[in-house]
Amino acid sequence: MVADFAWPEPDPPPFTTIAWRLAHVAIGIFAVRCAWPCAGPAIDCRSATYPASAEGALGLLAETCSGWVEGGCGLDDEALWVPGGDGQPFLASQPMAAVALHANREAIHHLAEVLLLRDLWRHRHPLGARAVDISHHG
Repeated sequence: MVADFAWPEPDPPPFTTIAWRLAHVAIGIFAVRCAWPCAGPAIDCRSATYPASAEGALGLLAETCSGWVEGGCGLDDEALWVPGGDGQPFLASQPMAAVALHANREAIHHLAEVLLLRDLWRHRHPLGARAVDISHHG
């Protein structure tokens, strides 16, 4: 699989699957950021093993999301103001509260994409399957 942060970006960029997006959230958003505040294992997005199935990605997502939530909920007021230093230059000097906000926004954004892809897949109608006749409406 090619990660969406490949540089330079492939042209055209590859279409990413639901499984890949789930793994991206699990690894690139939760697992990477759990290494510091949540005392999780150090992980690198470029060398991580991404699951090849949605089932594997869901398992990984459940595991890393749980670590993120448990670790984040364990931070007291003082810890939320310590610089987050999550390896991204624009967040390195920001307090952990800003890193958590950014991570949660990213998770919401990417998981909304997952739901869109799921809905598009669910509501496709190839010839002969669940076709909708709109000629009698309106």
